[in-house]
Amino acid sequence: MSGTAGTSANAFVHKDGWKTAWNSVGDGADNYIGSTEQDAPHMLGFAIAVPEGKVCQEASTRTRGWLGQLCAEQDDYIFGGSINDERWLEAVRLTV
Repeated sequence: MSGTAGTSANAFVHKDGWKTAWNSVGDGADNYIGSTEQDAPHMLGFAIAVPEGKVCQEASTRTRGWLGQLCAEQDDYIFGGSINDERWLEAVRLTV
């Protein structure tokens, strides 16, 4: 993401919840959260924040589809997805 002075994010995963510390990266860098390993738990949701500007997210979950857009101003975070173990993330759209 660029134009936001960086991002901070974290993944909420099946059964374990918040497993890791927030990951932060600089402006224009990719921010990877969760895991792509074969036996990794499903990612149910995520939280994201930007130090400058505004970030908006739309998340699609299993059985519910697209949940609608939510936005946060700088230094606030937003949560996208679900905390229900049966509704893992299927897709995410981010805009700044």
